Amino acid sequence: MVAGTGRPGRLRSAVVLAATAALFGSGGCGGGESPLRSVLLVTLDTTRWDHVGTYGDPEARTPWVDALGRRGTIFENAFVEVPSTLPSHTSILTGSASIRHGVRMNGAFALDDAARTLPEVLAGAGLATAAVVSSITLAPEQGLSQGFGTYDARFRAPFTAVDPELTRRTARHASTQRRADETSAVALEILAELGHPCFLWVHYMDPHLTYDPPPPWNRIPLLTPYDGEIAFTDRQIGRVVRRVAERGDRVVIAIVADHGEGLGEHGQDGHGMFLYDNTVRVPLLVVVPGRAGGIVRELARGVDVAPTLESAAGLPPSDWPDGSDLLDPSAAHPARLLLETLTPTKKYGGAPLKAVRTRTRKYVRAPRPELYDLTRDPNERANLLPERADEIVAEERWLVEEVRRLSDPRRPAGVSRPVAVDPDRVEQLRALGYLVSSSDDLPSHELSREGLDPKDMIGVVLAHRYVLDGRWDEARERLSTYFAEASDPPAPGEEKLRSRALFGAAMLDRRDGHPDRARPKLSEALRLDPEFDAAREVLEHLESVR
Repeated sequence: MVAGTGRPGRLRSAVVLAATAALFGSGGCGGGESPLRSVLLVTLDTTRWDHVGTYGDPEARTPWVDALGRRGTIFENAFVEVPSTLPSHTSILTGSASIRHGVRMNGAFALDDAARTLPEVLAGAGLATAAVVSSITLAPEQGLSQGFGTYDARFRAPFTAVDPELTRRTARHASTQRRADETSAVALEILAELGHPCFLWVHYMDPHLTYDPPPPWNRIPLLTPYDGEIAFTDRQIGRVVRRVAERGDRVVIAIVADHGEGLGEHGQDGHGMFLYDNTVRVPLLVVVPGRAGGIVRELARGVDVAPTLESAAGLPPSDWPDGSDLLDPSAAHPARLLLETLTPTKKYGGAPLKAVRTRTRKYVRAPRPELYDLTRDPNERANLLPERADEIVAEERWLVEEVRRLSDPRRPAGVSRPVAVDPDRVEQLRALGYLVSSSDDLPSHELSREGLDPKDMIGVVLAHRYVLDGRWDEARERLSTYFAEASDPPAPGEEKLRSRALFGAAMLDRRDGHPDRARPKLSEALRLDPEFDAAREVLEHLESVR
């Protein structure tokens, strides 16, 4: 059977099993006598835990990840605190929570050089370090390149669509990301020159919108485009794993996603607006040569990756701001996790969200708060509030204290710095659905509930994304619903959201051949949000072609 074409329970590809057996059966470290192990960190963008075979999806085509899972330790309840690429990766590489390291959003922040990172620690111990990233969101100026001898963020091949219907939509991605096959090709080139032992970080972008897997993953019956991209990425991971095995190193492998993806649940396509498990619960597995694996059901976090890999590489444990070694049997697992997203505030003017996640419950701190019994309601459909408000007292108290602790100005991880983004980079980030704004408009207080509830904003949020993706009919439907129910003028606090709705309506007018209708909408969008650069650029263009 060809790997990737059948159910994961039956995937016993000789290639997969031989490669992983060679990888973990090796007793020496090629190229030297170092007692340290090499480390391969694979981060998967936008990959849900429940769409991976080793996590129980019977339809997944993920034989390489599944094979590694069978040999390693699977963390069944792993979470990232922020469902966004840059903040999540920053936490993974620094062992530090987002409030502490300060990189709270894509694009507008960069990790300060004072921060201590995993690659710096490993490089200091003598490991050769290299990274291959696949999204402009992780460009070197965002601060994650520190500690790497090589940091490859060059996209040599244009990103082109496989599906002809997506050609125009994905043209805007041409200089913002690269496909997994190019990522693996670059990783293999770097690996051939990398010393022993080494630390290699490989980031794959493919499961991110717009879903457009290449053949044969776009032709498999019942395989969705999203799952096709995960399957394609799994195959490319296999290329790197095989080459690592051929080196003869003793290699620790960790695979983790930066966040999940909404696939229509709670009205969300994509990620960033909410803190439901579909976007914050992730696959996480670690494989260490000579160490038995298993399944860990206690809570695990993205911030735990750095201390875990430091120890697994053979280094003595050091102090990390917030993470702990997941493989240390004496380490205590947290009983509660803090989750957060500022996307509703920074992009749309709504309220920021924070949440407390335990093994069995989730409390979402929002203008209309939510409480879920995850044992009975794992899909978070039945909000138990306000009828059971007495049950959130402990969670609210812990959340407040945790925010205060992480906000301590004496924090050791370094403070993020605002990053000046040039106009071309703004366009590249906007193409991925990230609107960059200045960093001086964060909520005045970490525990603010001011602003619209994100649950009431999702229609305009989706319409805005549909406009960017050229899904005109879907955008028109969402905007029609919004304007039919909206007050005029917009209610206080709704100005930024209304500006996005007007922008979408103007783009529909422009597409329909009515620039005269689009201009006043764009002008009003700018009046409501003077920093809305996309509206200004389109308006200036329409004025220039009168």
